[in-house]
Amino acid sequence: MKLTTLTTSALKTALLPAATLALAIALPAQAVKPAQSTATRAVPVTTTTAQSDDNKSQDDDIIELSVFEVSAGSQTGYVANESMTGSRMPTKVIDLPFNIDFVTSEFFDDFAINDFSEIVEGGVMTFDQDAGNESMIRGIRANGQLFNGFWMPAGTPIPISFTDRTEVLKGPNAGIYGQTAPGGMINTVSKAPKSKPSQSVRVSMGNYNQINSRIESTGPIAKNTSYYGTIEYKDRKFDQPWRRNTTTSFGASLLHKFNSSTSLKVDITGALRRNDAPANRIPYTFDSNYKNEYYDPETGATASSTGRFYGLAWELADTSGTGSNSWEDTDTYSIFATLEKRINSVFSWRLGGSYTYKHSRAFNKLPLTVYDPDPDHADVNNPYSSSFWGLSRTQTSDSSFTAPRYDINNQDNGGVQGDILARYNLFGNKNAECRTLFTFDFSSRYQYSERWAMPAALKNAPVSNPTSGPSTQNAVDPSVFPWDPNTIGTYVNGHYISEQYFWANYWMPVVNPIDRETVYIDFDKYSQYDIYHVPDFNSDTYVKRSSTRNRRDVFGVMMRQQMILWQRAIFYASARFDNVTYTYETESFPSWSVKQYPQYEPWYHADYKHRTARWHSTAFKPSAGFNVRAVRGIQFYGNYSSSFNPSGQTVNGKQKEVVVLPNEEAWGYDYGVKFSLLNEKLTGTVGGFYISQKRISRSEQDPLTGESYSQAVGNILSRGMEANINYYVTRSLFVKAGYFHTNAKWIYAGADKDLQGRSYENVPSDIVTFSAKYTFQNGILKGLNFGAKYQHIGTCRAEKGKAFTLKSEDGDMQPVGYNSGVRDLMVPSVYLIDAFISYKFRCSIFGRKTTHSVNLNVKNVLDELYVTNSRGVGDGRTFLGTYSVQF
Repeated sequence: MKLTTLTTSALKTALLPAATLALAIALPAQAVKPAQSTATRAVPVTTTTAQSDDNKSQDDDIIELSVFEVSAGSQTGYVANESMTGSRMPTKVIDLPFNIDFVTSEFFDDFAINDFSEIVEGGVMTFDQDAGNESMIRGIRANGQLFNGFWMPAGTPIPISFTDRTEVLKGPNAGIYGQTAPGGMINTVSKAPKSKPSQSVRVSMGNYNQINSRIESTGPIAKNTSYYGTIEYKDRKFDQPWRRNTTTSFGASLLHKFNSSTSLKVDITGALRRNDAPANRIPYTFDSNYKNEYYDPETGATASSTGRFYGLAWELADTSGTGSNSWEDTDTYSIFATLEKRINSVFSWRLGGSYTYKHSRAFNKLPLTVYDPDPDHADVNNPYSSSFWGLSRTQTSDSSFTAPRYDINNQDNGGVQGDILARYNLFGNKNAECRTLFTFDFSSRYQYSERWAMPAALKNAPVSNPTSGPSTQNAVDPSVFPWDPNTIGTYVNGHYISEQYFWANYWMPVVNPIDRETVYIDFDKYSQYDIYHVPDFNSDTYVKRSSTRNRRDVFGVMMRQQMILWQRAIFYASARFDNVTYTYETESFPSWSVKQYPQYEPWYHADYKHRTARWHSTAFKPSAGFNVRAVRGIQFYGNYSSSFNPSGQTVNGKQKEVVVLPNEEAWGYDYGVKFSLLNEKLTGTVGGFYISQKRISRSEQDPLTGESYSQAVGNILSRGMEANINYYVTRSLFVKAGYFHTNAKWIYAGADKDLQGRSYENVPSDIVTFSAKYTFQNGILKGLNFGAKYQHIGTCRAEKGKAFTLKSEDGDMQPVGYNSGVRDLMVPSVYLIDAFISYKFRCSIFGRKTTHSVNLNVKNVLDELYVTNSRGVGDGRTFLGTYSVQF
């Protein structure tokens, strides 16, 4: 009842923007005075902060844009006090009716953050690069990100050197940008061109063969035209053999001011990422002889299974999960253009367009997840069995054996968006300041994927299967990929290689505990021998298994009305409508090679399947909120918002027919207090949140037949609290602290009763962050800085996994407790400490003033052995030395 009342109120309030905008247009422009409330513009931080003179002079050179851009002095050190993320108009952070966090470029540079996976500031858990670089916000996985307000696929690499700051918008408020996950969204704000010429070079080197370098340049290139450009190169290795990441990226921005009221800004980014042996998931330990017996007393159903997961294989943290012949290449290019115009003192408009190209190729990158350390469980007679002593090639703990495969994944995204903003005092009364925003946008997202794999061996020919054609077994066709005759029956490094351990070319354990030295074969001397038995991809031998083409076109409009009463109470309401059109096409091919067996070609074509679907959906999502100043420097906020997300509801190409599910939907509310005290030296937010995410695709039972089928019935409830504090203790000392608690659980999971009530996977219950920086302002030590960062990441569930299904007369069941043990495994908590010391000094070179900086960073000071929330193996103690010069 309470929710219904709130939603109805929001719908009524959403009608206000159209009427107000029409009123503003009808009023004579000269009779309407633009609002100048300090409630929506930044107040510069006082000179008592730790901001250096160099930084202030640089910031003052930034060319300010129109009313759609935050003020030039809104960011100081690790703090930003103004944002337009979430409201689409510049607003002081303390005045926003929702929660937002920041990670600034100074924080990136001080702590030598070279990858977004290292960020847990703001309570955001970002998966490591090998897991896609996607982020988890408030216990819900984000499926996209923003760049200066434009949507991009999640995990799209953006050069750190091109990043001015990262803003984390919390909750379903992110729905203001259209379809999105309800936990929130990350917006990367790029560095802006400056009118004063400046160039810099930065080089870093450290253990793990780290080499990081960047070049930056900015300044004017013509009258009223300025630029900014950066090129960045990163290369490093890891503890795991053969693993290496190399990235070359660039960013460029061009700003032209036609006049004082019109400007054009173009941003271009690109990244070429090359990952060798990328999968670094730590495997699960597995007892392959464990017997599971299940009995349901209510129905009399019984089931049994063999094997149970019971831990993490820490002893294999420094081994490779895929071997030397494994890689992933990703190329990404993006372009963004924004034209902005201030019509008069009331009206302004902005029109932008974007295009993102993200294409990847990957071979044999699937992680290996099952490890049985007991030698008595070895099955040397059948290497194709589901468990044996060593590592098995499985993608997840619940999947069957997966052959090495070649994947193509191309994503192309583009669109346009426009904003019309009216700023005015209602009826000329300064006590009723208004902002009316109308937004429209169109985006198109196209994805094409292909999958190639080793052909499966034939078990039965069409003679014995005249209807369905040839049947296959769980093994690679030996006529296409035979045993290696140069290896079997010979001696390698003094060890006899027999068929007992190298039965066929790729099924064998990656790590053979019986003879671990075979992992480190001299590949130059024995080039024909590969312990991982994975032949290179070749389109003549591998077979195409499937291809998919998806396209999603979204057209949305939004009206947002904001009113400021007596410069102390802010109220807003918005309503957004989206129309989504889907086109889906999938192909599936038989798993055996028709080139190898041309006589069976008719059955090959008979097993080929091609499915298409086209449909559309709509979504109407209101939101409303308030921010009220109780006393000077303390303001209470609250909001209700909703969102929708169609990305997880695509059809399943493996099913016999196309299945279209409704959009995922969510609603939630935020509440709390914001403060800005001691002349803005002490700022922060303390608040809580409640998010209900519904219509998640899960298996449900047909009450008549008892059969399971996909249905949008899943429900996740995420609740928690967040607190962050920024405090300039003195002019020299700054501290930043945060505590984030998240309780995300499955409220309903369809027929899977074992999942219901369990916490959501990969979500730490508690995150604590603390960082401090001290800057010597005077004396002989002037220019010396040192700081430290502490992060505590709590335990989280390793993965969702699957439950066992019991067969009974009443249909399939997945009762509580009926699983393989993987759902009971937890990723342990970790405490990480990073530290840095830097020294900045000035001198003249060839008569030109230059600023130099020398940094020493130590990450994971205590050399903790840990894994990330996505089970990626973390780095040990890492040293990085950096030298930079600016001129």
